[in-house]
Amino acid sequence: MRTLLITLGALALLPIAAVATIVLGMRYNVRPILDAVRRFNRAVTNPRALGYAENEESTRTVVRHVGRRSGKAYETPVDAFDTGRDTLLVALPYGPDTDWVRNITAAGGADVLRRGREFTVTAPRVVATAEVVDELPASLRRTLRLFNVEKCLELRVA
Repeated sequence: MRTLLITLGALALLPIAAVATIVLGMRYNVRPILDAVRRFNRAVTNPRALGYAENEESTRTVVRHVGRRSGKAYETPVDAFDTGRDTLLVALPYGPDTDWVRNITAAGGADVLRRGREFTVTAPRVVATAEVVDELPASLRRTLRLFNVEKCLELRVA
């Protein structure tokens, strides 16, 4: 009986250990963990998130961009936050070297679907999170600190 309880206790700790591994891996930019989270998001989370951009209350935004080399059209769901000065800010937990950020930067902009509306964003600029943190909601600031997100993408609404 005691062995069973110890085994069950150890199993109960597994989800906590998994979450801690993900948080610490993202916070300290551990490449294999970042890549695993990115693959999971691409396969599982992103397809489900695409529909939320049509909700007027959601911060979910779909960025429509074209591959730099492939010329293929892509849709990438992100959380974008309005700064109140005709710009959107997108936190970059995987850093600025992701394909979608590089595609938008190379093209000089993209089309987005946000709160049920489609529009164009231009002048993409990677900025330090510390530079724009006061323009972000308090709940997001805590998350950015937890995951040590150092960069954001600033997009001007055309």
